[in-house]
Amino acid sequence: MWENYRGTDGSKGLYLAFLGTVYDVSSGKDHYGPGGGYHFFAGRDGTRGYLTGDFTEAGLTDDLSDLSVDLFSSLADWRTFYEESYPVVGKLAGKFYDSNGNPTDALEEVVTRIAAAKQNEKHEREMRQKFPPCNVKSSAAEGTKVWCTTKSGGIERDWVGYPRLFKTANREPMCVCSREINSDNPNLGEYQGCLPDATSCITKPPK
Repeated sequence: MWENYRGTDGSKGLYLAFLGTVYDVSSGKDHYGPGGGYHFFAGRDGTRGYLTGDFTEAGLTDDLSDLSVDLFSSLADWRTFYEESYPVVGKLAGKFYDSNGNPTDALEEVVTRIAAAKQNEKHEREMRQKFPPCNVKSSAAEGTKVWCTTKSGGIERDWVGYPRLFKTANREPMCVCSREINSDNPNLGEYQGCLPDATSCITKPPK
């Protein structure tokens, strides 16, 4: 931590680093200065905290090596925010830049992960359009009902669909609406006891 750049009395300025780029956030002193809600970011590179929400000393570091790639999408948005909001005053020699200000392999890895996360988000949006989430309602009296309409999961379309169980290796099974009765998608399965052409059914009986 750079104690001389945390905006305290007698300090040389109010700076923070994000992905190794140092920004002068003096104009945002109400947020980053002493007493501000984000003062913990001042005088350090706490990039990890932006992804995890862990604002303890242990969480405010530049080590991103063990984090899931899906978390990296927001890094591009945060970087754009700082670039557009605050002046750049230099590069922090260490994790992301060497002593000459050149990007390190660690920064290149982050850039690769950001691109992968953005691609995953695009794929997820496409899948939600193709297989929108079902409507789901559970009660002790009626059990669990799943059904499809022309708007479910926040997705509007001109077709209703049939409730199917969507399974993948890295997520919990969820109910989606399939436009086709017989889909060749290997991740789709029928609910036991539900007719294939039903637009609604009870997946769990009342208790």
